Amino acid sequence: MKKKYLILFLILIVGCAAPDTIVLNRFPEGKTIILKMLNGIDKASEINQNSFRVFPNAILSLKFIETTQNSIQFELIPETEGNIELSLYTSQHAFPQIAPIKLVLSDKGYKIDKENKTLAESDTVKLSQNKKHLIKLQKDANLLKITIDCAVITFSYITLNATEYMIIRTDDKFRAVIQGIDYSKNY
Repeated sequence: MKKKYLILFLILIVGCAAPDTIVLNRFPEGKTIILKMLNGIDKASEINQNSFRVFPNAILSLKFIETTQNSIQFELIPETEGNIELSLYTSQHAFPQIAPIKLVLSDKGYKIDKENKTLAESDTVKLSQNKKHLIKLQKDANLLKITIDCAVITFSYITLNATEYMIIRTDDKFRAVIQGIDYSKNY
């Protein structure tokens, strides 16, 4: 019971005080996500309780409350060409420039890097403008499973302590809607 009140208090404080913060899924029984714009207050806008629009040159942090080993799922609807990078981190601010795991999606294909070394890339799975693309990132111990639409890519021996944060970066052209965000604990 105390946990529920603490979460409500946190949501009220964060939601009311910071113009660079958007709180998604604000319901007490919901899976709260705190979106923080790390490079300006005009890099994202809330559409509704479970979706937002990301703008060009954005660096955003999504914090998944009360979980560290996540299965994250959402729909990505690109509105323009360009690319988006999704990186899994343990920390929000002190994240290294070399991402432990980075997924780059674009209209030209995808690429998955681990500490700047390419693990997989393809030009057959591409982002199409104004079409929904299902993205799922599942981290469980040393296993990482990435789903892009129907393509499933699995990696083992991925040493990443936690996936509490996802950092989103866009290039100077990319704009998209991210909706239907859901996450669950993997333990």
